[in-house]
Amino acid sequence: MSQVIITETIQVDIVDAPCLNPVALYWLNKIGGWDMWVFGMTQTEGIEVSNGEEFEKYISELADEIGRKKFISKTEIPTITLGYECISTEKVRGIKGILSAIKVLMLTSGKDVLTPTFIEVNVEAGSFKIIETENGFHNLEFTIELNEIFNQEL
Repeated sequence: MSQVIITETIQVDIVDAPCLNPVALYWLNKIGGWDMWVFGMTQTEGIEVSNGEEFEKYISELADEIGRKKFISKTEIPTITLGYECISTEKVRGIKGILSAIKVLMLTSGKDVLTPTFIEVNVEAGSFKIIETENGFHNLEFTIELNEIFNQEL
């Protein structure tokens, strides 16, 4: 009879119901390993639009002019506000590591895809909120920025 040696104990949390629209984030932690969490509660999509370079054109006929300022380009940064409810203090401490991570990835492939695909995202500075609830549990919320979209080049 072979002897079984246990080298590691892993705690797995089983959720009662699957998330409707899960977002899986992976981040490089301070000791060089990868941490991950699946967010499925609060999800609000947004977009931040910023003006690129601009100039003021010469007006030759004032009666026909509708504006002087012209933009050469505009950029869009899609954002997603993620959240999780009723999470323990220990797990909040672990997830907070995403703030100092130099690399954060979002899983973009579906469950039936053999090779996972990722995009690099950024945690928006100052968006991380921890709200204390009853019995030592917390709600947390933060915003990630997806890849910048350049458009409307003149």
